[in-house]
Amino acid sequence: MQPCTGRGLSRVWRRQETLGVYVTYTLRMSDVMIRVPAEVRDQLAAVAEARGTSLRALMQEIAAQTLTPEQIKERAEHTRALLAERFGHHVTDEESAEMRRKMREATAAHRAALAEAESSR
Repeated sequence: MQPCTGRGLSRVWRRQETLGVYVTYTLRMSDVMIRVPAEVRDQLAAVAEARGTSLRALMQEIAAQTLTPEQIKERAEHTRALLAERFGHHVTDEESAEMRRKMREATAAHRAALAEAESSR
């Protein structure tokens, strides 16, 4: 076998570079199939299009913004510590429960308003 030189060497490098990019991409990215009703898929696609992004990027954004129960707990503990340290206010369990109730109500009202606006279009 003769050594590659000139244009042949350039083609080998391009193939190796392409292979390296592919291997790096596939090691870092995994494909996941999520089965959802067609209406959900269409809604997500419409949101992605309206934002000028891809469905994949939208799903990555949603995943990055969605907290696990452990992350929520950590943030709550951090917030309690911050309020105590900077403002001298120690949040009670009752205050936390009341705030969670108010947040759930506000979220439900917001979702209802969005659904109403969507249905009136």
